[in-house]
Amino acid sequence: MTWRIENARVPGESRLVEVSVLGTTESSEEEVFDAKGKLVLPSFAELHTHLDKTYSPIPHHEGGLLGAINAHASVRGEQTVAQVIERAETAVRKASRYGVTALRSHVNSRSDRDLEVLDGLLELRKKYERMVDLQFVAMGSLEAGQQKWLEAAISKGADLVGGAPSLEEDPAASVYAALDLAKALGVGLDLHMDEHAAPEAIALHALAVRALEIGFLGSICASHCSSLACLPVGEFQTLARLLASAKIKVIGLPICNLVLLQSGNRPRSAVTAPLFELEEFGILIAVGSDNVSDPFNPYGDYSPLLNLQLSNLLHSNLQVTSITSSLSFITSNAKEIFYGMQRDDYALGDWVVVDSEEVYAAVARPAEPIATFKGGNLVYQREVEEYWLEEV
Repeated sequence: MTWRIENARVPGESRLVEVSVLGTTESSEEEVFDAKGKLVLPSFAELHTHLDKTYSPIPHHEGGLLGAINAHASVRGEQTVAQVIERAETAVRKASRYGVTALRSHVNSRSDRDLEVLDGLLELRKKYERMVDLQFVAMGSLEAGQQKWLEAAISKGADLVGGAPSLEEDPAASVYAALDLAKALGVGLDLHMDEHAAPEAIALHALAVRALEIGFLGSICASHCSSLACLPVGEFQTLARLLASAKIKVIGLPICNLVLLQSGNRPRSAVTAPLFELEEFGILIAVGSDNVSDPFNPYGDYSPLLNLQLSNLLHSNLQVTSITSSLSFITSNAKEIFYGMQRDDYALGDWVVVDSEEVYAAVARPAEPIATFKGGNLVYQREVEEYWLEEV
């Protein structure tokens, strides 16, 4: 049995409409959800998380990316595989509560223990398949002799090859190895790219050039890309054209960039990928959470709308039309990256009802989700009765 939504407000329509799964007829057996004039949007896609780290202990550390890596390493051994999976399950349910029906997670793939964690996450994928589609990126070292762990993860069921070339001794060589491995295994590639605040993008440039050389186009995501904000304008434009030619998608991660690329406690200009400028070059753009409540980032809550609001803030986006169109970064663009094709989520029954009446307001003041649907099935509904103190 599927659901249809009555009294729905959808983008581009001035009147309230009915939303139902494509192919549903009047004789079909359906439940009815009354949106009461609230906004019904395509459900959200969360394209970058770390379910194997989320909600883990957060020891004091000196800050920055390397500080976070060392801090996580110091507590990692204290956590059992069962604890890691339990926290990941909490995250999946929380994401669904925020309207997410497609979620991608990077998963460390460097040891037998990491592969045990992946096994547990694959079980979660099966358990929650009616609620959310889960993808896993095998994230490990791309140096010679270490790729066996990535190969093992893919053979178990991970969907993409991943890594962080900028943290390896030879970033360009790591990029080449990642591309060769993904092509050989017949899977996509999602790399942490140039996650720093230096005016250089060595790894990203190598990725685009090599992808064009070997013809591996359309299956590559570059996450972070923070250094693009530091490049001189001419260099940025040249590299953006190259990325577009190689059909590389960019996933911006504003919260973690804001946390990890600051120095000390004194605020300064945040370094995050210039998403709106990249979009002007025809590059497919999405926004994700990255780490949530762990040594890399003590903040966040798996809310795509909150991430999108912060991304607009960091870009000093003051235009209502642009704020409105940025919704695609967590809906149509993000779904196209996740599924590898354009989708009509309204027809497929992947919806989220939010407590707002217009898209701009839902993004600018992140709207509270009221209900989440996947495949026309209700998977989450908020049960809160509003109460106001009567005037005396």
